[in-house]
Amino acid sequence: MTVLSLSGKANTLYKAYFHPLADAPCFSERNKKAKAKVVAIVTSYFTIIIPAIVIAVFAAMKFLSLIGGCFKNAPAPTAKDLYDSSGNLNLARLYEKDEYNEMYDKKKALHHYIVAADNHNAKAQLRLAKAYECGELDCSQDKKKAFNYYLKAADQGLMDAQLRLAKAYELGQLGCRQDLKKALEYHIEAANSIKYPAEERVRLARAYEFGNDLGCEIDNKKALDHYTIAAANHSGVAQTRLGKVYEFGELGCSKDFDKANTYQGNKVT
Repeated sequence: MTVLSLSGKANTLYKAYFHPLADAPCFSERNKKAKAKVVAIVTSYFTIIIPAIVIAVFAAMKFLSLIGGCFKNAPAPTAKDLYDSSGNLNLARLYEKDEYNEMYDKKKALHHYIVAADNHNAKAQLRLAKAYECGELDCSQDKKKAFNYYLKAADQGLMDAQLRLAKAYELGQLGCRQDLKKALEYHIEAANSIKYPAEERVRLARAYEFGNDLGCEIDNKKALDHYTIAAANHSGVAQTRLGKVYEFGELGCSKDFDKANTYQGNKVT
């Protein structure tokens, strides 16, 4: 029975009990029963309904307090919460963040990098490669592991890894034998990225122009292409070289004073 129905019934019985003729003999028995019911209903308000409301209010307050505490002291998200290898990568970065971060923990960072790398996350593979190369994240230096992680990241098209392998083969690092052919191959792969450093692209352009670096054969078209891309990426060296190229008609180009002026920033006549 609802509170409203109880209230309505009590009101009806109250009117009956305090009826103007309540003391009349014909009403006496009826009024006694009505009085008893009124007393029972009023008593139920104080013994059942009101305490139930109070308990419900306190329960609601407790629930809200617990919810607030959960948000305030929420544990760090797990990789499962983040669903995939990028979740482990993000966790690793949180644990690796500067030592003043309350989550700072190099061992946990290393663990999550490894999990992410095993799930083919190229950025995690690159970070592990650097860690094993330089002895970071409490790792001992391990050139073989470093090389393998660089190789995995490079195979997934990560430019930084490709460039590092190019240097490794060029200089005989990370346990590699010097191999200029492989160095050039990794330079070419890395150069497909828009993030390939302009200074490295200038070097590649010169290698194709003069054929005396990285085992390149002279290729004027490739040299011109790399100089042009480097110039577009604000390389002053490349812009100056292209100015001369168009001024004197080099690298298979016809003379073009307008382009020369554009690259050199001064009037060429």
